[in-house]
Amino acid sequence: MGYIYAVTVQIQLSHHDEWLAYMKGRHIQDVLNTGCFSKASMTKVLKEDEREGFTYTIHYHFDDFSSFTTYEEIHAPKLQEEHQKLFDGKFLAFRSIHRVITL
Repeated sequence: MGYIYAVTVQIQLSHHDEWLAYMKGRHIQDVLNTGCFSKASMTKVLKEDEREGFTYTIHYHFDDFSSFTTYEEIHAPKLQEEHQKLFDGKFLAFRSIHRVITL
């Protein structure tokens, strides 16, 4: 059994390219480098009104809650602060935790 920490972000059109480059080139790898997650993937919402921006979800996979707790308490504040400074007022974010169901 595993878990996914999902971060859904809607980024304004005016900052989309810069944000996507930052996420792919730095932020996601910084999160993985904490050692709290085994892998990450990113998806983009299709068929949305893109005049307001684009919506993505980043999925970070982990196996036990102690790893996530370590991330949340030690690493997340700094990483989220960096993201906030770069894109303040240009995005909305929603975070959730999911349990993977074996089929």
